[in-house]
Amino acid sequence: MALVLIVLSAIAVRVSSTPALLRASSWETSQSGLGTAPSRTVKHLQRVVRSAERITHTELPDLQTIYYKRCQTKARRIVKDPTHPNNRLFSLLRSGKRFRSLKTKTERLKRSFFPQAIRAVNQGS
Repeated sequence: MALVLIVLSAIAVRVSSTPALLRASSWETSQSGLGTAPSRTVKHLQRVVRSAERITHTELPDLQTIYYKRCQTKARRIVKDPTHPNNRLFSLLRSGKRFRSLKTKTERLKRSFFPQAIRAVNQGS
C-alpha cells in the first residue's frame, strides 16, 4: 500500500508541474462536473487515477464521486461552524431539512463551490 501511495504522489507531482497546466490559456470550461477545474487538469487527473488502478489492480472511485463527497464534507463543516465567514450562505428552508439554493445568473457562478456544495448537501440528506 505504501508503494502505491509513493507512485501516486510521484505521478501527481509530475502532473501538477506540467507547464501546460499553469498557462492561463489552459483554463477552459469543464463539463466534467468538477466545478471550475480546467478540462486539461481533469484529463490529467483521470489519467493518474487509471494508472493507479492498473498498478493496484483495484477499481478506484472516479473523480466526480471524490469531488462530490469532498464538497459535502466541506459544506457540512462550514454549516457546523457559526464563525465561518460563509456560514450565512447556508440558510435552511422552512422545513428545516434542506438549504436554500443560491440564485445564480451566470454559469461560472453556478459551477463555483457554494452552489454546488448546497446542492450536494441537499441531495445527500
